[in-house]
Amino acid sequence: MLAIGLILNILGIGVVCWLVFELTVYALPFLIAFYIATVALHSGAGLFGTLFTGIAAGAVAITIGQLAFAARPLIVRTLIGAAFVGPAALASYDLIFAASQIGVPSLLWREVFAWTGAICAGATAWSRLAIYAGSRSFGRGGEVRSEPQPLLAAEMREE
Repeated sequence: MLAIGLILNILGIGVVCWLVFELTVYALPFLIAFYIATVALHSGAGLFGTLFTGIAAGAVAITIGQLAFAARPLIVRTLIGAAFVGPAALASYDLIFAASQIGVPSLLWREVFAWTGAICAGATAWSRLAIYAGSRSFGRGGEVRSEPQPLLAAEMREE
């Protein structure tokens, strides 16, 4: 029984770590959706209106963020990336700091673990945004270009 408990604990910690890194990109859209849903609830939108408004605001926030991050000016990309990375790093810092209080008695090592996790989660959020930006190439007028890619490497050498 002890072995099963240890295995399940390790599995649970692994799942939580996977979720932290999987959901880091969505920290800013979640905050925006939560804020707008709270405003809608207090203005009398009701349960369904609040849920719809919050989900729509989160979807719009992530879509606008991805499209804006795909913009070519470096300063725009840096500002949008910082807007997404900041809440992701802060959320992971708080999570790791709180979780490390369970087994790490030293405050210094808790801070080290929390800062390391925040940096890793921020880098993950940045790289996931970069993946979204790299998947689209925009033309001169803002239209999305899809250039045909050769299927085989041999075709690339013949041209």
